[in-house]
Amino acid sequence: MPVEPTTDFETLSAYVDGELDAATAAALASRIAADSNLARQVAEIHGLKAAVSGLGHGETPRALPARPRRPRPALRHLAAAAAVVLTLGIAAVGGQFWRDAAPSQERVLLEAILAEHDGWRLSINEESALRPAVAPGQQLLADAGLVQIHGSFGLELAGVTASHRGYAGPRGCRLSVFELSAPLDPAALEAVAEGDGAPLVHAWQAGGAGFVAVARNMDPLRFDALSAALEAASARGDRVEIAAIEIPRTPCIA
Repeated sequence: MPVEPTTDFETLSAYVDGELDAATAAALASRIAADSNLARQVAEIHGLKAAVSGLGHGETPRALPARPRRPRPALRHLAAAAAVVLTLGIAAVGGQFWRDAAPSQERVLLEAILAEHDGWRLSINEESALRPAVAPGQQLLADAGLVQIHGSFGLELAGVTASHRGYAGPRGCRLSVFELSAPLDPAALEAVAEGDGAPLVHAWQAGGAGFVAVARNMDPLRFDALSAALEAASARGDRVEIAAIEIPRTPCIA
């Protein structure tokens, strides 16, 4: 029986940085997806790392003198006032730092969704899972070279009931589509996924449900076309012919 990975700060930080081996990352991702507290911790770590990486990009700090002179008596009150202002300024910046690092509900939900996606994609074999028969109603993605190989229902992701369908194609193509029981703010959810190295995320609502499509190593144009087709299909309540939407055939990065 595999050993459950620890969930201390160092391990979660290594997970965020992509430093864990595939098996450990998959096991930990499954735990994060099932535990909203862990998802929140991961979101906080992401926020802290983003805030820290943003420090020092302003003006270059001046070098402090090696031996600061003692202020003249006439200037001591001014120096004391300046010290108070500096202290208040540091406190304000620090407060803003922690506010920026505090995760929103959208961030926590997205972390849980990504953890579920990663736990699935890291735990499957590359070739053995790519030859199932196309299930009824799945011709939409099959025409684009993707077949459904995974389905989970009744999941709890950050307190939201969800279903997860996983699709796979050649060269590491992995696409997850989540259906959520609760309404969501598509723009807010997509906004927290922006930035260098961010996953591909498209969110929408249809028929009173929320939908989120995610991928990590797919060509962005291909992902956009696929997710747009899925959104159109769910909004109309029927299938859209993939061939008519000209899905780019750019291969995924293995």
